[in-house]
Amino acid sequence: MGNYFGSQIETNPVDVRNKEIIEARERYLQEQFERNEEKAENDDDSTDSTREPAISNFDRNTDRKPSVLCGIELKVMSIDPKDHSYPFENLVFEGGGSKGHAYAGAIKALEELGLIKQIKRYAGASAGAMTAALLAVGYNSKDLQDFLTQDLSLILLDSRFGRLSYLPNLLSGYGCNPAKKFYKWFGELLEKKMGNIDVTFEEVL
Repeated sequence: MGNYFGSQIETNPVDVRNKEIIEARERYLQEQFERNEEKAENDDDSTDSTREPAISNFDRNTDRKPSVLCGIELKVMSIDPKDHSYPFENLVFEGGGSKGHAYAGAIKALEELGLIKQIKRYAGASAGAMTAALLAVGYNSKDLQDFLTQDLSLILLDSRFGRLSYLPNLLSGYGCNPAKKFYKWFGELLEKKMGNIDVTFEEVL
């Protein structure tokens, strides 16, 4: 308890765990740096003193990586995320239009690490809200990729008279394109998983 100035502050377990993860990664990096320095000093076959030291325990395929990567970046790439634990329970996706295509790859990475199963809540804005909704009802990264590889212009651009509709729609409607096709398409995706084209937040929870 204590007084106003001497009261004990309760430690958040999540903050403690995050600190442990950061410290573990820093220790791992330091060990890698020390091993690389020792190996460089003991490498009698190398005559080029300017060459980057070899990377120990480096088993990732870097053939397709740019050659401009510095030694530190390569060492960081050698860290296996599966050796660490991540206490994530929430995923929030920002908007960005076509940038939403990147979310399929991000979700795939989380699936490969086995982290997606621990996510309890999804949220997002604009393109991120679409991603969050699809994940919340049970779709995966493969499904997202399939949705995004189709010609979305046929779904998003549905003004009745093409560009001639832009001005009237802006003045009296909700924008250049009424998005009726999009609502129908997205509702059908939700219906496939939930059995209801007008699924509510309560039903998802």
